[in-house]
Amino acid sequence: MSRKGDLARIHKIGKYILDIRTITARHGTAENALEDLEGRYALMMCIAQIGELLNKITSVEMLD
Repeated sequence: MSRKGDLARIHKIGKYILDIRTITARHGTAENALEDLEGRYALMMCIAQIGELLNKITSVEMLD
């Protein structure tokens, strides 16, 4: 993929990180979010999406 595609993936990763912050803030702590069934699944989905996007980044230079 192109550099433009990699930048879009990095942007999406940033959005998922913000989602993780929002989820944990709603529960007070990450531990509380993980103890809640919906919170745990929401966090796991965000982390899985981040992993998938990282695997699709084609340019190592983008991460420097």
